[in-house]
Amino acid sequence: MNIRINDISVDFILEHETTFADLRRSLAQWADTEKLELISVLGDGKDLSPDDPTPLESLGMVEVEAVPVAQGAMARLAVIAQFFTLVAHAGEHALDDLRSQYSGIRSVLPTLLSPVAHRLADAFAAIDSWSPETAAAAARIAAEAAALHYELSDPRGALDEALIQLSEALPGEELAGMFQKGEDREGFSRILQLFTAFEDTSRRADLALDTAHTESPAWTQFLNELRPFLGEARDALEAADHILLTDLLEYEIVPRLTGIRACFSVLDPSGSQP
Repeated sequence: MNIRINDISVDFILEHETTFADLRRSLAQWADTEKLELISVLGDGKDLSPDDPTPLESLGMVEVEAVPVAQGAMARLAVIAQFFTLVAHAGEHALDDLRSQYSGIRSVLPTLLSPVAHRLADAFAAIDSWSPETAAAAARIAAEAAALHYELSDPRGALDEALIQLSEALPGEELAGMFQKGEDREGFSRILQLFTAFEDTSRRADLALDTAHTESPAWTQFLNELRPFLGEARDALEAADHILLTDLLEYEIVPRLTGIRACFSVLDPSGSQP
């Protein structure tokens, strides 16, 4: 049996390991000692579960991917994004194999995708049951995982992207018209899109500022002024009170959001807005 760690063949001395599960535990101990995190351990190209009893003598190759602990979350998000992209585009035969791998990663999804897990409850349910909506659900999970990976790898770039998306989500006078014409579903969908865009912007703003080791008093003040109106708007949304909701958006929330970019001038060395 050959062992490759990060595509490099290594002389990994076996002691009492006789099964894949034994080897997996030994590799975990080795990674912990080296301050590494195991991202994947494949047996002959298959993503075996950590407690798989397959005898080592029956395996020809064990491939290990390990990264520094600080990079663990980002590496796992890349794996999750790739896995669900495969699920979204898999044929029936490939889907059977992916289904068997899914049980090994399901438990880590709520933690790994915690910033956006509340948006994915229905997607998780579809994947759990492998319903006809599986492909669409997998595509959603892949997109969210890729977005989280991007914001960890390039916080400033991700913030700029979120600011653009927030600007595009800002509703105008047409929002009130939707409700007046009885297009309530479309109107509430637009509002949810706006709240989602602002949620992403807030998370990425905090990450970009932390990564740059700087603070923005303007951002803190902005949040303090906006937060009460957001609370009222969420209450109105839950109560389906579109009159109060559109008034809050038109007179309090949207006017403030249009000036949000100025809060992050501290991230631009030239002093210009992003």
